[in-house]
Amino acid sequence: MSLVFDRNVLLNHPCSTLLLDDDADVVETLRNFLGGRTACLGYTSPQLALGRLANTGQSAADLSRFIGHYGDRPEDQSADKADRLLLLRYSEVLRYATSPSRYDMISVVISDYDMPEMTGIDFFRQIKHLKVKKVLLTGKADEKVAVEAFNEDIIDGFLLKQDPRIPDRLPAMVLAQHNAFIRENSRILVEMLRASQDNTFEHDGIDAILDQVRKNFSFMEYYFITEPRGFILRNAAGKTKMLRLETKKTLGEIADIFEDQFGRSPMSDAVRAAAVLPENVGGPGWVHRLYDDFETHLVPCRITGDWAWALTDFSQEDEMLSTSSWSAHRSAVLERPINPRVN
Repeated sequence: MSLVFDRNVLLNHPCSTLLLDDDADVVETLRNFLGGRTACLGYTSPQLALGRLANTGQSAADLSRFIGHYGDRPEDQSADKADRLLLLRYSEVLRYATSPSRYDMISVVISDYDMPEMTGIDFFRQIKHLKVKKVLLTGKADEKVAVEAFNEDIIDGFLLKQDPRIPDRLPAMVLAQHNAFIRENSRILVEMLRASQDNTFEHDGIDAILDQVRKNFSFMEYYFITEPRGFILRNAAGKTKMLRLETKKTLGEIADIFEDQFGRSPMSDAVRAAAVLPENVGGPGWVHRLYDDFETHLVPCRITGDWAWALTDFSQEDEMLSTSSWSAHRSAVLERPINPRVN
């Protein structure tokens, strides 16, 4: 199973699901319906479920830490000409992409309606402030109540427990609601980058490139970065790749810079022809650094439309890269008993 690229999502990864029903047998049955497609925590106690949600930091993350800028406004420049060009801080995106806590984030909460301690509607009222997606399981007699709760934005969807199609409909509902959760979480980053006119992620060619990458590397997570431009990709086993992207126009400009300083060379010709991608462009002395050791800093690439791209092994020497994977997290969650205590 691989992840489909969504232009409205810049940081995309699996999350956990929380399932609440006062009948333990029902909890286990529904967890089996969801199978290996999600990491599903099971609860029969509304209070324990509320405690778990209270300890997950479910309010929107402070995404401002991901945002940097290319430079401050010169004093003599008017405000309309001095809008900062925004970028995603590579170090912060990397920290997020390698933190096991991203999997602990709960994106979807499923609750039965008819429970002795409180109804599912009452339960969802108590977590209305959380940005999790809320799905109500209800009987035929309670369908009107579910419709009213949906119209009042207390829940995001509902399913009838007696529906014979629930083994298929529940996983489909969870996936759709998870995607909506991730999309809403990413909205502020998308809007900021659009405002700064960095809309690389919206180019048609990016979809085609990621489709080609998926054939050889079935990624379950992706994280868009602006410097260097591209994506951090991870598969279910935690293997990490870097997808480097550059336009042919930009490569021509880089070749111009080389030739202005060193004259024309096979290296500048290769860059101009989009046969190779230069690494570590930018920062003090980058032209000399690249020229002095071009064999290390030039990566063979492929062409798709206006884009040159290369999929490379992740070179970041960071122990965190091996500390978490979606497969390991999902297996650990599925082995937990019902009503796991908050650590």
